[in-house]
Amino acid sequence: AEARVYSVGTEDSPTVTLYIDTLPEGLAPRSSRVVGSVLINQVANTANGEATFTLGATNEAQYAGADFGDQVIIPATRGVLFEALVKFATHAAAERSVVGLMSAYNATLDSTTNNVWFRIDASMALTAEVDDDTTNTDDSDCATTIVAGTYYLLKIDMTDTGAIEFYVNDDLVKTISGAAFAVTHLLQPVILTQKDSGTGVPSTTCDWMRVAYHRN
Repeated sequence: AEARVYSVGTEDSPTVTLYIDTLPEGLAPRSSRVVGSVLINQVANTANGEATFTLGATNEAQYAGADFGDQVIIPATRGVLFEALVKFATHAAAERSVVGLMSAYNATLDSTTNNVWFRIDASMALTAEVDDDTTNTDDSDCATTIVAGTYYLLKIDMTDTGAIEFYVNDDLVKTISGAAFAVTHLLQPVILTQKDSGTGVPSTTCDWMRVAYHRN
């Protein structure tokens, strides 16, 4: 991580901004809670830095994660390659996490206009989802059950948007065909943990994330 201090002359209240070098600089936190608390934080004393997104124990709807703050700038048709090294805590009923790409955020994840992401729910079974706003493929089984606390390299290859490939630890686990993204479909990276209710404290921890695509 890198700390940057900006100061001109004497400062009574200096500002220190911490950047985690292994996460895209444009990534912004996203969270919601009513009376409880959620944690979006750097994990202390970890090599190269890790970011964690953890919900609180209050029985209420909550979410915590990071994206580009709905600045959707990645054209879906430009050979997008998304990769993230992440681990998950145990998820219970009414709890879920997504890791991948989306258009503007919608609190009802299935109502997001466009998405290309991995998803886990209470069963901890990893699924893949793609929605181009016409063809919507939900809960496609990746034949992988997530072990809590174990890091996984998740990769999405959109070189062919009509046959999007999903990889776990470099093994192809799912190909979703039929999507018809256009150059006007713009995306942003996302890592998000969400619950509708309950006192569980699910979380997602990210070691690093990167997104590459052809500008032209």
